[in-house]
Amino acid sequence: MKKLKFYFLFLSVFFFSGCYNYRELNEIAITSAIGVSKNGENYVVTVQVINTQKVEERGEQPQFIIYKQEGKSLQYAFRKVILESPRRLFVNHNLLLIIDENLAKEGIQDVLDLFARDTEFRKQFIVVVSKNASDEDILETQTPLEILNAKSIRDSISADLNYLGVSKEITLELLLENYLNDKEQIALPTVRMTGNSEVGEQDENLKNTNTEVRVIVDGFAVFKEDKLVGYLDLEQSIASNYINDEIKNSIISYQCGENKYSAIEIIKNKTEIKWIKNEPKFKISIKAQGNINEIHCEIDLTKESEIKKLEKEVEQVLKENIETTLKLVKEEYHSDIFGFGEILYKTNPKYFYELKEKTNDEIMSSLDFEVDIDVQLLAKGNLVKVIENEKQNQ
Repeated sequence: MKKLKFYFLFLSVFFFSGCYNYRELNEIAITSAIGVSKNGENYVVTVQVINTQKVEERGEQPQFIIYKQEGKSLQYAFRKVILESPRRLFVNHNLLLIIDENLAKEGIQDVLDLFARDTEFRKQFIVVVSKNASDEDILETQTPLEILNAKSIRDSISADLNYLGVSKEITLELLLENYLNDKEQIALPTVRMTGNSEVGEQDENLKNTNTEVRVIVDGFAVFKEDKLVGYLDLEQSIASNYINDEIKNSIISYQCGENKYSAIEIIKNKTEIKWIKNEPKFKISIKAQGNINEIHCEIDLTKESEIKKLEKEVEQVLKENIETTLKLVKEEYHSDIFGFGEILYKTNPKYFYELKEKTNDEIMSSLDFEVDIDVQLLAKGNLVKVIENEKQNQ
């Protein structure tokens, strides 16, 4: 009898138990994106919530709703959203966090602290910095192809990483990992707007084939400690991804003659960074493989000597971009976004701790770099000449 009672008690655990914090869909507001900024001493949160209301129930409605509140703390500002939203925020499926550039210049430590502590947030959403536009304006902009501009931004960053290399997917988890590492500094992707923000939030923005207002993925925002100190432009951001071995596919476009340009597609890349012993110097070695996609200059691609000449030209262009980027980050921003400190620590921890006694500016100023580029191009004959020869032989 006791065994029978125990058996039924054991089964009840499965049949009568449930999620202690279970909530119905009509009781929650599913958050797709969050923007954080400051208004004086107050923190401001802008929340993009997915509109789950069926269209046939209440007529045509927007696909997402924007809520905005402020408070002395971020947590209080978040809670105040309930004053205008009939449902509590559900942030577990959040896709994007936009940090306003003015707040980023003041420092993002408090922002990271909140999102790291709050257990309701999954740490896999993408983090970006708004550039020359407020986080609110960006979140209110309606974008083509995707209903939620948060998904549009996230997918654009992902596509760029695979086909151009200007940006990089940095999740909150990766950001926290980098921030807590005292041997390197952080860099975040940026987004900006084109056109009038007031037009961007209207349905009319989607009624033209060439939308007036767009949200565009830009280069990197460079941080020193937790403060934004400057930006990298598109070419510098691509160079940054070469240094960090993040390039999957990219294009090197350069001038090969008067008003003439060529384009090389990099399809394979490997970067190695080594500390040169007994010198405050790093050697950056890049080996890349590419396709000859577009040539506007008079080059005979059937000759190996011409291919070698083209390789040297591409190597020089890439080397100049990388050296320009290193100089900017070293001399103007004094920020180690490439993790040279981490490499030095693993190679020679004693020397690393000797440098740690100096200021970050002194460390970056003392470092020197040697850049070695090796580009191999897959030879492609001149198709135009081949076609002309075939015509002549007919």
